[in-house]
Amino acid sequence: MIECILAASPEAAQWTGPRLAQSAGPCATVWVAVDNDEVVGMVAVRTAAGEAEILNLAVASAQRRRGMGRLLVEAAIAAARAEGAGRVYLEVRESNAAARSLYAKLDFVESGRRRNYYCGPTEDALILLRTMEQPAVQKAL
Repeated sequence: MIECILAASPEAAQWTGPRLAQSAGPCATVWVAVDNDEVVGMVAVRTAAGEAEILNLAVASAQRRRGMGRLLVEAAIAAARAEGAGRVYLEVRESNAAARSLYAKLDFVESGRRRNYYCGPTEDALILLRTMEQPAVQKAL
């Protein structure tokens, strides 16, 4: 089902079954959203060395504009924070206005650009960053 959602989401990275399995390695997690016992979205996030990267995000077309993408990204951010990440990065197509709007609402800001990063069509990727406040560490008395 995840592959079908990805295939219907040309703005998402087109991972097949083997690539999905590879992404869910020891430092990465794939979260799925389920509605009425049906997978309707996914987000993949990798956390290492105090940073996280959202690797992929896709929501079934019938579920878009209903907050599912936001919930998935918020889950990824919460998981990254729980694993000690102080910042989260992602790449997004420059032309993907809907995704850029979502990420802006979630406090991501542009921090760079990768020229000609995407193909089909060739397009720049914007690197977005969200920094997170970490709970203060309390010293034992």
